[in-house]
Amino acid sequence: MFENQINRGFQSVSNKVQMRKHLLLQDAKLFKSFSNPCYMLLNMKFVCLFLHTFKQFIYLRSYRKNRIPRINKAIDRYISTVRITKVLVY
Repeated sequence: MFENQINRGFQSVSNKVQMRKHLLLQDAKLFKSFSNPCYMLLNMKFVCLFLHTFKQFIYLRSYRKNRIPRINKAIDRYISTVRITKVLVY
């Protein structure tokens, strides 16, 4: 039951992020190749947005409170890694 809720939330968050990403990329015609560092940074930004929203969903929907800290720690570690990478790229 818990897994089903997570999957449903994951899907709805994913759809929202994909829609935003699609709209943003429509405007950004200058990103011609996937190897473009700017394009990679854009992707990282959406990964951060996705993880942050998903983390909020877990807070709201989780019935097993003991799972939350471990999941959040992993997500926070990933987001901070992405931020460090961004700084290094700049």
